[in-house]
Amino acid sequence: MQPGHHFVLLGLLLLAAPPLIAADFDMAFSAYESGEYRQAYKGFKSLAQEHHVKSQYLLGLLYINGQGVRKSVDRGIGWLKEAADNGSYRAAAELGQIYATGRDVAMNAEEAAKWIQRSTDLAEDEDADEECD
Repeated sequence: MQPGHHFVLLGLLLLAAPPLIAADFDMAFSAYESGEYRQAYKGFKSLAQEHHVKSQYLLGLLYINGQGVRKSVDRGIGWLKEAADNGSYRAAAELGQIYATGRDVAMNAEEAAKWIQRSTDLAEDEDADEECD
């Protein structure tokens, strides 16, 4: 390969990545909606490890609910926190509800309020981003 061609090839590969991620997510989400949780888990886990926020959120839910994977509230909360830290207001809201209700964790009003406020802030930021489009 001639000099410079490596950059062209790399650029083409990078351009192809988002559609591949979207296709992988669509397949995993379809499995999730169909109740094929083990298949959804595999797809979401792979994408979550690549920092795909929606997959991080849904993987967290799978762990918390024990769908397609052995129930692990700690892992589920870890993935929800990761998703919230990456901008998911839904993940932050879910964390707020978990701590507010004490669902599989010790009830913690301070932690609940923190995550609910974070969810509100993230949702407002998302609305502001949409207004700029």
